[in-house]
Amino acid sequence: MPVKGVRVRFPPRVQQKPLIWRWVAFVILYLFMFYTYILQSTKSGRYYVGHTSNIEERLGRHNTGKVTATKNKGPWIVMCYEVYETKGEANSRELYIKSMKNRAFIENLIKNFKNN
Repeated sequence: MPVKGVRVRFPPRVQQKPLIWRWVAFVILYLFMFYTYILQSTKSGRYYVGHTSNIEERLGRHNTGKVTATKNKGPWIVMCYEVYETKGEANSRELYIKSMKNRAFIENLIKNFKNN
């Protein structure tokens, strides 16, 4: 028999965010990632370093001749990439790699990417 005047309190319910919000958060994180990438020409063996927010789209632009620097030198394949949260970070990394002006440095990056 319950005791009169005594209130039983239950712990508050832990509310989870609806699945749609978790999906939206994932999409936002995915869409706002930036990449520094290294391409290699299957025709000449040359390397190209760049940065983008969409690797697949950018590779398509390189292979269709819409990028002046890589026009008539392709087809290109992605050899490695690095992920960054901001465009500035990706751009800084691109400029650093280009400043090395060293094929061995780029090939070492590719080797390390494939080993991980």
